[in-house]
Amino acid sequence: MTVQRTTVAPDRLATWAQALGARLEGLHHDLDAEWRDEIMPAWAFADALTPAWARRVMPRLWAARLGGLPGLARMADPLARLCLLPRTEVLSRLCTLAIASRPGVLRCCIDREARAQMRAALAESFEPLMEISRRGKPVDSTVAGWSPVVWACIGWADWCAALSPADAAVRELVRLSLPRRMLDGLAGSLGVPTERPVPQAIELLAEAGVEWPC
Repeated sequence: MTVQRTTVAPDRLATWAQALGARLEGLHHDLDAEWRDEIMPAWAFADALTPAWARRVMPRLWAARLGGLPGLARMADPLARLCLLPRTEVLSRLCTLAIASRPGVLRCCIDREARAQMRAALAESFEPLMEISRRGKPVDSTVAGWSPVVWACIGWADWCAALSPADAAVRELVRLSLPRRMLDGLAGSLGVPTERPVPQAIELLAEAGVEWPC
């Protein structure tokens, strides 16, 4: 049996290496507040580093904390590339993924405030998801009123389940963008079933003209 290997163009690897390096250099500025309170007291010096020193020091510190760094070739998978994005975009993409997996949620956000929050969080994905939402199952008003951050945490659980067991560093990089206590509090407690597995949700987004994660 012949095993086919996927080769990645050197220029793409270089682009991902640059993105990962930039992410790690500035990650201490882009943590969720709860993670910052936990991590930064021991790294108080990081805020005083010059850009040149941050490039040298911060990736090493994060590699030690994460137990290693993601392999660059792994970034060929859109699921893994999520870890290259800044926190606000991570939250938006996870929220988008959660709603694409449960498209009926959006058409049930009748409350003006809930819909406005979802529009802001989903950004350019909002209108395509609204079109898709007619294909989804309705949900009750309590679920429809959940905040985008809650949906981002639900999207995190969906996303994690679709990753490889070897993606621990990818998971941790993304988890640092989410409120830790909310993640812990939501674990196993919501029971909001998906209508579409993550690969199908991403295909649905692509059909609607939304590239995920970017």
